[in-house]
Amino acid sequence: MVMSFRVSDLQMLLGFVGRSKSGLKHELVTRALQLVQFDCSPEVFKKIKELYETRYNKKGSEVAPAPAPHRAEPLPLHSSYDRGSAVPRTLPTTNIDYPALYGKYLNGLGRLPPKVAKPEVRLVKLPFYTTLDELLKPTELGEFLGEGVFV
Repeated sequence: MVMSFRVSDLQMLLGFVGRSKSGLKHELVTRALQLVQFDCSPEVFKKIKELYETRYNKKGSEVAPAPAPHRAEPLPLHSSYDRGSAVPRTLPTTNIDYPALYGKYLNGLGRLPPKVAKPEVRLVKLPFYTTLDELLKPTELGEFLGEGVFV
């Protein structure tokens, strides 16, 4: 759910728990994921669910229904919570490999892999110019969507 939040939703969530709301989207997502993984309380889960429902229930039938929430035993709340002596709680694992799924956010790398030159794309040698060197390998154009827009 957290991965589908917009920047404003992430800022509201992080502000709710008193964490920094500034930064790029991938930084906010990283902080929110760390919050969910290591330091999550029932109030935070409730806020995440509330933000998700306000964002996606407005769209109605366009969005597929959300999966059933994972039922876990409630975490105990202590009135005097001391962060210095607290041991990070881990929630029951659900066999999800977070680093593999969200590695680009956790590592701070939001780059796409480089495009690989396809072997079938070749430049035709013409008599009126001389090729001295190739700066960039030729690549295939994407799909044409009309009005000069390629994907």
